[in-house]
Amino acid sequence: MIYLDDFEVGTDVDIYFPTNGADGAAITATITAANIKIYKDGADSGITVDADELFIDFEGAGNHRIRLDVSDHAAIYSAGSDFGVVLTTGTVDTKTVRTTLAQFSIQNRYRGGVKLASDGLDSIAITQPAGVASNFREMMVQVWRRLFKKATASATELKVYKDNDSVATTQTISEAAGTRTVGNAS
Repeated sequence: MIYLDDFEVGTDVDIYFPTNGADGAAITATITAANIKIYKDGADSGITVDADELFIDFEGAGNHRIRLDVSDHAAIYSAGSDFGVVLTTGTVDTKTVRTTLAQFSIQNRYRGGVKLASDGLDSIAITQPAGVASNFREMMVQVWRRLFKKATASATELKVYKDNDSVATTQTISEAAGTRTVGNAS
């Protein structure tokens, strides 16, 4: 049994499972949609998978898929719930089998669908920090300045400049045994 994911409301859920004989080879199983139950939030009774949601021998013998069309059962597949997918009975290699195939949830561990818009960072102020950066925004400003704005390097010093040509940061440069070291910014 595997935990699939925490899905958004309305997202179809695919569950893949194999059947193998005693020798390990993939084989066809005798399973119908009536043999697959979905249990919501640990309920004692489950709902049966629709016949058009079960695909036996999908892409070859022994490979099966259940595609839960959650929009068909929106009242059941509601936000804030956990679900267990159980094979209540089936026949594989002349043996009766029962197993939990998967578990998933719908917006029960959900992070609220927070997404960054394509222009979402444009509203962040890009003012030059007073000294060495102390937060991520200031660090990004200083990296930008170092890579794309005016900077000078002498044998002993690296200076990065503000837009008004005043010095933003200074770093010492030293060399010993062929290794050049640039110190911390100040």
